[in-house]
Amino acid sequence: MPKKLPRPHKAKLIIFQKLKGIDLIMRKIICLLLALTFALAFVSCGEKTTDEPKVTDTDTGSENTSDTATAEGYSFTFNNIKITPHENMATVLQSLGDPVSYYEKASCAFVGLDKQYTYQNFVIDTYPLDGVDYVSAIYLQTDAVATNEGIRVGSAESDVVAAYGEGDGTGTYVYVLGRTQLTIITRDSLVTSIQYSAVQDK
Repeated sequence: MPKKLPRPHKAKLIIFQKLKGIDLIMRKIICLLLALTFALAFVSCGEKTTDEPKVTDTDTGSENTSDTATAEGYSFTFNNIKITPHENMATVLQSLGDPVSYYEKASCAFVGLDKQYTYQNFVIDTYPLDGVDYVSAIYLQTDAVATNEGIRVGSAESDVVAAYGEGDGTGTYVYVLGRTQLTIITRDSLVTSIQYSAVQDK
């Protein structure tokens, strides 16, 4: 007896169910791939793949009359406490006192722990070396604090140029002095981010 063919509406239903099943599988695969991508990006310690912004080297080029532009590099001052990248964090803590919050994780580049100290208006990151923690970065997060040249979050881009020199035209200003780096990011001609960083020896 010949096999009875499914009615047209049943055939359509079967095809729809199969397609729906395939669609669910594809969605799961995409979600897994996205989750894996984010996880790798979070833990990765590899090299940057984006183009580096133009750097103004104040050691050799731009004129800088700032009090912080000394031979040791750029520094941030808070309540008369001077904080410089590469400085011993124990000394900084003695002056600043306890942070609002503290976080640590295994270091990608060094043996030991990278640590983060969050204060009310700024954050300090450290790197370990031979059992000692040194300042690796200082982030100014609000307009309540400023660089020694008076640049703060919300400052005009023209004030950045007047204080430190020209950038690369992308709104990102990077200045290197000694073993320190000052990075200022602007958007719509206003400062949105200020970061002091320790330049590691190659």
